Amino acid sequence: MIPASIEQALTAAVRRFCLRTPLVGLNSFDFLASDKGYWLLEVNPRPGATLDIFEPESPRDESLFARHVAACNGSVGPTPLLVDAVAAQIVYSDSELVASPELAWPAWARDRQPAGSRVAKDAPFCTVVARGATALDARRTLTERAASIKTLVRSSVRASAA
Repeated sequence: MIPASIEQALTAAVRRFCLRTPLVGLNSFDFLASDKGYWLLEVNPRPGATLDIFEPESPRDESLFARHVAACNGSVGPTPLLVDAVAAQIVYSDSELVASPELAWPAWARDRQPAGSRVAKDAPFCTVVARGATALDARRTLTERAASIKTLVRSSVRASAA
């Protein structure tokens, strides 16, 4: 977590930048930040690579990517508000899997290894995402979900070996 003062300074810097440039739709800003200050690394005039973790959970809500496309086409709708914290984590394989097991994947697991694929030890197995009222809540849920995936894999490997 960064101090509130740095977060406010980052927000103000992004606002100043956006007022001076013709950015349209969703864009991403990459910063290095510490308790002493921040440094702008780059501005990407497109959604960031983590856009999918910010997508609404309810199918009733319009996706952020659809809003981005609409804005690029000149139809600016209401600004989406992020009302909670979102986190993502890559889950790495604890051991080599000659054939990844067939799993009943939870909806919060992404970038999933297909059943039957070979997965090296310490290679990415999937990405898990979580939401929470605070960053700490999201991280706790993320930790639980990562452990759940590892347990699911171990159980499935044992069951298939039996």
